[in-house]
Amino acid sequence: MNADEDTDKLPKGKKPCLSLRELEKQVNTDLDLLVNIVDGQMTVCELVDRYLKTKTGVRQSTKQGYVTVQRLLAKEAFGKKTI
Repeated sequence: MNADEDTDKLPKGKKPCLSLRELEKQVNTDLDLLVNIVDGQMTVCELVDRYLKTKTGVRQSTKQGYVTVQRLLAKEAFGKKTI
């Protein structure tokens, strides 16, 4: 974490949200992911992993269900197919 990020304060009355720096990082990450998808290099398992990273604030039992699905995909040939 950068020292600048700690000093980002929301204006009075503004709802809590990501800072502009965090939003820029997220957009850049999303663009990098899009490049992999367009190139046809991404597998189904990688896509599921990236999707599940966006799932925050879910119950522990839900997370365990996601892990189960990831394990099943890793074992199946479908999980290794490119998109």
